[in-house]
Amino acid sequence: MPRSRQSIQSHLAEFITIEKDKNTIACAGLKIYSNNFAEIYALAIDAQYQGQGYSVALLSQLSQKAKSKKINRLFALSKYQYDWFLKHNFDSVALSAIPIERQKEFDSQRNPDIFIKKL
Repeated sequence: MPRSRQSIQSHLAEFITIEKDKNTIACAGLKIYSNNFAEIYALAIDAQYQGQGYSVALLSQLSQKAKSKKINRLFALSKYQYDWFLKHNFDSVALSAIPIERQKEFDSQRNPDIFIKKL
């Protein structure tokens, strides 16, 4: 989903960005939930930089950030890149596997796949 620079900057504490030549080329957010869960959201790589390992770098940084906050499970909702999540040790799960407060915000019309990874 497209994100404006303003949207990213307004949630900067939650976001990790990668810059190249003073331009943001990749970003992802981490939202903390109850029961030691955190959601990875808005993971995006500029089209010209895709396939160069930036998504793995973001995942690594988000995992480290989560661990530093005593989070032991990451989850993500995505309509794309099913295989990428599985390749990086996420499991495909049912909606009931994520925190109840996130279940309440779930957009059933969008109908994304749900992934969980234990840290």
